[in-house]
Amino acid sequence: MARLEIFTVWFAVTVCVSGVYGAQLLTVNGQAVDSATLYLDQPCTVEVVSSDSSSYSDCLGFDYCLSLGELSHLETKPEAGNIAQVYSYSDANFCGCRVIGMALFGSPSPGVHFVFEYVPRRVGQVEIKLYDGMLTTQYDSVTVTIIPAAMTTSFTYQGRLIDYNDAADGFYDFQFRLYDAATDGNQVGDDVNAPDVDVVDGYFTAQLDFGGDAFLGEDRWLEVGVRPGDLSDPNIYTSLSPRQQLTAAPMAAMAREAAYCENAVSGGGSTGYIPRFVDSAVLGDSAMYESGGKVGIGTDNPYGTVQIHSPDYQLVLHATDAAANEKNWIFGADEYGLTLSGVSDDFSAWSGIFHIERDGPSAVRTIFPCPGKFGIGEAYPDAMLTVSASGGADDLLMLSSDDNRDGDLLIVKNSGNVGIGMKTPARKLHVSDVIRLEPRATAPANPAEGDMYMDSGTHKLMVYDGSDWRACW
Repeated sequence: MARLEIFTVWFAVTVCVSGVYGAQLLTVNGQAVDSATLYLDQPCTVEVVSSDSSSYSDCLGFDYCLSLGELSHLETKPEAGNIAQVYSYSDANFCGCRVIGMALFGSPSPGVHFVFEYVPRRVGQVEIKLYDGMLTTQYDSVTVTIIPAAMTTSFTYQGRLIDYNDAADGFYDFQFRLYDAATDGNQVGDDVNAPDVDVVDGYFTAQLDFGGDAFLGEDRWLEVGVRPGDLSDPNIYTSLSPRQQLTAAPMAAMAREAAYCENAVSGGGSTGYIPRFVDSAVLGDSAMYESGGKVGIGTDNPYGTVQIHSPDYQLVLHATDAAANEKNWIFGADEYGLTLSGVSDDFSAWSGIFHIERDGPSAVRTIFPCPGKFGIGEAYPDAMLTVSASGGADDLLMLSSDDNRDGDLLIVKNSGNVGIGMKTPARKLHVSDVIRLEPRATAPANPAEGDMYMDSGTHKLMVYDGSDWRACW
């Protein structure tokens, strides 16, 4: 008899995804943002979103494992594909998850693919990054700034309710009112209602918030009203007597007296002025003033990013050389111009003055007065460059061929003598080499006695004697 055997064959399908395909990005709480601010322990969702239908393998997490919190996988959406995967991944430079968007016999769909929850546990700043599977290309990132949780004005009130001499059990409605006296007095803030509070063996807990202005250091009393939880308005509350005085915890009592503690900082300042300590624990105005991002030193009306105004030394640079000698340089400005000068340790002697001057008198070595004239040793240069020996210098101008700075090319002496190739010229022009006069065919017009030229026709040196040109030979 023939026998029919049926075999079930399972195929293992292995799909490799390089991680360089697809177009993925990150959203926070469903919003595409570059940054987010969270309170400590405030969770948010982080979504991996794909804008096309390509398969991919990406890495989501933190560089160098600096997470400042916890990142956990919440959900994989159908759009990620029917064989999408999420698993933990970490190495020395990265910690997080690998996310794989993939479909068998199809492809992923655009949209949200993976949903994670991030819970910050430490204050600071961290970047959640999305990389390709090789961690070589960053697709997207979100900078998360984590700040301490905001302090609220609410507080917890715990009490015990006795109903007809027995500890109460069940649900009750409570109404709380705050007063400034044990009896009568004025109500502070609004009523705080706490409906359907579960009372167990008489004990109950309620969260109360009378606002930030209710507790400014004065004594306060709490009045509690109660009614069975199955009643509702207009049924009235039964007020419990007496009112309960609210007392401060030890640290809160310290905070109340903080303004009067022994080492407290006192004082104040004027609007715009950057404060300084005028005494060990007293604040006052400094010489620095800030307005619109501009800082003035000695002025409350700065025109530039930083403006210094002072009748004395505006800016002092201080240095100590290898021999422990003190060196001071001063930048200053007055109505005439800008000055840079060296000065002695006690600021009694000046030397090496460099001055950029607009107008006015000056006894300086170097000066740039307007408009565009440069004076060396001359307070009032008449030419584009004026050099004066008023300071006693022997050499006015010197050009040298090497670092010896000896004027071997050209030198102009204080006496007016000019040397070309001659360091010590003995005449107004002293040349230590051959002089060449370029020959010309005609005599110069309007000659004066002493003029000379080389005649290209006669090949003779011609000198004008005051009435005619004469050949020198």
